[in-house]
Amino acid sequence: MPRSPPRSGRAGPDHALGLLAAESADRFPTHPAHAHVPSVPRRRAHVAGRQPRRLRHAHAFGCPHHNRQHGAGCGHRAGRQTGQCPSGRGGAGSAASAPTAARPDPSAPKPFAEVIKDAKQQAGFFPVWRKDEKIWLEIPADSLGKPFLLSANIAESVGERGLYGSQMGPAWLATFRRVNNLIQLVALNTEYVATTPAMKATVAQSFSDSLLAATAVASAPHPERKSVLVDASFLIADLPGYASSLEQAFRIGYGLDRANSSIEKTRVTDDLLTLNLRMHFATARLPVPPLTPSPVPLPPPPKTLPDPRSLFVGYVFSFTKLPDTPMASRETDPRVGHFFDTVTDLTTDLQVNPKRYLVNRWRLEKADPAAALSEPKQPIVFWLDRNIPVTYRQAVTEGILEWNKAFERIGFKNAIVAGSSPTMPIGTRWIRAMRRSAGSSVRTSASRVVPATATRAAARSSMPTSR
Repeated sequence: MPRSPPRSGRAGPDHALGLLAAESADRFPTHPAHAHVPSVPRRRAHVAGRQPRRLRHAHAFGCPHHNRQHGAGCGHRAGRQTGQCPSGRGGAGSAASAPTAARPDPSAPKPFAEVIKDAKQQAGFFPVWRKDEKIWLEIPADSLGKPFLLSANIAESVGERGLYGSQMGPAWLATFRRVNNLIQLVALNTEYVATTPAMKATVAQSFSDSLLAATAVASAPHPERKSVLVDASFLIADLPGYASSLEQAFRIGYGLDRANSSIEKTRVTDDLLTLNLRMHFATARLPVPPLTPSPVPLPPPPKTLPDPRSLFVGYVFSFTKLPDTPMASRETDPRVGHFFDTVTDLTTDLQVNPKRYLVNRWRLEKADPAAALSEPKQPIVFWLDRNIPVTYRQAVTEGILEWNKAFERIGFKNAIVAGSSPTMPIGTRWIRAMRRSAGSSVRTSASRVVPATATRAAARSSMPTSR
């Protein structure tokens, strides 16, 4: 029986497919292969041509028409199989395709000159570049993997419960290491040593170094010096672990607030880099006292602060170049009474006690080795900080120089010098007065020791400078 014509207002399948094809041609007029109108219903075309309703080109061929609907006679089926689009565009074998130039890697560091454009340089051991609020350290290529002395001093603090300004912090034998595009500040493990190559490798495998800080390389290598730049803000970190000291003193979890911390000063010489940092520690809330007394009394919050939830601590980080020729170490017996450092020597397992005790010594060398009494090549200089009251400076100076009598007995004249300057240089040793919350004052002096040899003369720590 012949099929009755469609009712008015309703379209048959052929008519519907024609409308769909016409709409597709209007939406995608650029490709003539899509302008055909199927002459059979979609279901029949699918059965006859064994093609899905929607053909998509493989993305590997890059055809721009892969998301369009194709009929049974569309040539894009062959294009998908051969890798060439009939439109002449996007196919792998298309004659219109041409090799494109390689794009630069957006993650690659910028050229050295571009990073430091309009910046001012402080030349020295580790050169410093400064522009507005940005500070960069230049890491020479020959300094990578080369040890130096890194020390951390506390210039300013709370003023109570043992947390005072002018205190010495930790010191490490450290080095810079490059790992891909990262620069790592690594503290070397000097507690365990060995003298033979095989045991040195064993010790290195057995006892790990420590990562103090790390940052991404900020520039490509310098064309001539091959040095790289790093953003110095990676040193805005709690290297001395002062947050733990605050928590131990007040049982309050103070945390470092990097957003309100900054590098205030940088000073560079040929053998020293010093950074003064102002570090902000804060806590969101103070603990509420218990309703009943605790069996173990808890310390109160800081009393010397306007707001005990916030405090500033001054850090002084010093990067000190080591002598090219290290000083020979000298062993001692711990029962004698010397100041000494202890290392564990694992060169052999035949020792009853692998511990070695190295005396802390000044590096004093006679200017005239043949003379019975000679001045040193380089004296021991103690710098008096500007915050020492003028009334006491003469007494402090005399106390320092009194030690020369002891050095004269071993052949050194004027071995110790007391220095005072209104623009006190970056000294090796310092003496400073500090005030406690109770009002009493304390005089402190400090020096550093190279962990590997227990040599004081090479330990040039920077003193906390009064403001």
